[in-house]
Amino acid sequence: MAWDGIFSVCREWRCMFGLYIGGLIVVLILEVATVVTCVIFTMRVEDHLYNATYQGIVNQFEGHIVTDNSFSKAFDGAQVEFECCGLNNYTDFAKFSQSWLDKDSLQIPKTCCHLDKGKYFDNDEYSFPFIDCARIPTLETAHIEKACYTDIKDWLNKMAYLMLGMSIVGAGTKVSTTACNMRLRKCYT
Repeated sequence: MAWDGIFSVCREWRCMFGLYIGGLIVVLILEVATVVTCVIFTMRVEDHLYNATYQGIVNQFEGHIVTDNSFSKAFDGAQVEFECCGLNNYTDFAKFSQSWLDKDSLQIPKTCCHLDKGKYFDNDEYSFPFIDCARIPTLETAHIEKACYTDIKDWLNKMAYLMLGMSIVGAGTKVSTTACNMRLRKCYT
């Protein structure tokens, strides 16, 4: 887009320069909207995250690697990635979950065990050194000492701040490019 502005200045095409400025204004407005959305999102994330995740564990969590349930797959992935177990602690599944398929035979989901992350994410495969980990969890075999809520919240906030930073840098670049093109236009006219 910047090249359009420079090209229109060099060729003295007023119509193209006007389109360039109009396009920059639209992009700048979208970036400001992104910044505002990120700020609002980070303020509201804590309000809704806990309740929505709790309800997901109660009503949707299946605890199987092969599933069409997006919440179950995402929460399992979070437990493996953040090496944690449950929203508050590892007993959440046995106490609250109505949809966990292994509730009667296991104390914790398999994703709470120490797993090979590469095999889990790349091959959709459970690979853990302790076979009875999910049935008889201990601190040595599972992540039962660490809840997931704080890590999930921190990750979402990190992503929101990343989007915020990218939007601010993008907006700054557009403003400086516009200023340079306006200066070039003045020099050539």
